[in-house]
Amino acid sequence: IVDSSSNAVEVDLPTASGNAGKTVDVLAKSGSTNAVTIDPNGSETINGSAASRVINVNYSNITLVSDGTNWVIR
Repeated sequence: IVDSSSNAVEVDLPTASGNAGKTVDVLAKSGSTNAVTIDPNGSETINGSAASRVINVNYSNITLVSDGTNWVIR
């Protein structure tokens, strides 16, 4: 649970390599106040894109699953 009511927050994902099947759940508490940015590790991607994902809706969430190389949105 990430509280961004005071300022924008960046969540750095752990490496997907070696973590196949592991999940990361991010819930943006007060995401409408300030954005929560989810950033992949190094050259890893989220759904094939190296770009970060932004949550900017209060109580929105995202679940990511490691495929052993990158992160995929579930």
